[in-house]
Amino acid sequence: MSRREDEAIKLLKKALKRAQKKGKPNEAYEIGMFVAEMYIYKGDVQKAWKCKCLAEEGVSDARPSLYKAIISLMGNKEEEALQHWKNFKETQNQTTPPGFEEDEFTELKNAVNLLKQDIDSATQ
Repeated sequence: MSRREDEAIKLLKKALKRAQKKGKPNEAYEIGMFVAEMYIYKGDVQKAWKCKCLAEEGVSDARPSLYKAIISLMGNKEEEALQHWKNFKETQNQTTPPGFEEDEFTELKNAVNLLKQDIDSATQ
């Protein structure tokens, strides 16, 4: 939240287009994830939600569901966030031993609330 997020997003979007033109879908996906993350840090959850990488189905990466949970919490949609959190944990458990605990979601919720406060402070 250095107030240089817009600059970073512009650079990342250029890199994303280059990767797409070169036919490098994995690179494009990773860069797209960075763009979504930057929008989250910026507090622009609507633009973050629209990032193509978050809509891809069948991805073995747990981050899209995690980012969707964060975005939903930032938008005060707790039930939606909880479902994305569960999807995140299911995807994560495919590669690591299972261990879902309700406390983890509460910790995420608290961390997102702190992030929102930091974003609000930085943008005022």
